[in-house]
Amino acid sequence: MTPPNSGGISFESVGELAQDSAGPRLGNAEVAEPTEWRASFYSRSAGHGCTSTLIGPQTLLTAAHCVGAGQEASIKIEDVPYSGTCVHHPDYPADPSADYALCKMTKPVSGVPYERVNTNPKALKVGMYLRLTGFGCVSISGTGPIDNVYRVGNSPITALPGELPHEPNSIITTATVVEDAILCRGDSGGPAFIESDMSSARVVASVNSRVSPVQRRSYMSSLTSEKAMAWIKQWSDAAVDQRICGLPNAPDGCR
Repeated sequence: MTPPNSGGISFESVGELAQDSAGPRLGNAEVAEPTEWRASFYSRSAGHGCTSTLIGPQTLLTAAHCVGAGQEASIKIEDVPYSGTCVHHPDYPADPSADYALCKMTKPVSGVPYERVNTNPKALKVGMYLRLTGFGCVSISGTGPIDNVYRVGNSPITALPGELPHEPNSIITTATVVEDAILCRGDSGGPAFIESDMSSARVVASVNSRVSPVQRRSYMSSLTSEKAMAWIKQWSDAAVDQRICGLPNAPDGCR
């Protein structure tokens, strides 16, 4: 994926991208309709292309390797800036599968429906497909230059957290046919979704973390691993304004 970034990061709104969803499908992913992904954000920072998503009015979720611990992430919606300080999961970077960062915005973000996180580990099964999203590259091999287009694609789960050595938090998908999506540079930090209906009923299952191009494996840090769930809940309970969609204290405005 992208090299670790020890500093801050700035994101732009996917919902304001000018791209044609009817455009050409490149390999294993299709061009996204921006208005369907208004809670998602992308970064074009040189060497640190990443994506992120809002999961509450003051909660931005991305990968730990996208932003430094204690550093600032900023987003912009309709020219209104928002920013906040990010924290890493305490097991990162010793455990690369704990690739989580939560950023607390200093003021509520308005004008977008926040994505809802999955809190049910049993909703994930080997063989089911996840909807991968990201501002990644054009190559079907998981390598290559970023072409500044936001895409979505489906890929089958081949392993759940703890099923592979040294991967206690990883959901792993493997692209076995050309239609299967694979993560690449620029997709880091973005959400992967469980979807029951492509247009509305979806929940965030994980954070895009790493890729093995040779094995065609994508590694996503699951939000429902035991360590992730405990940490996310602890972070959310730390202050009344850190409410997260999908948790018992869910705020208004969730998708």
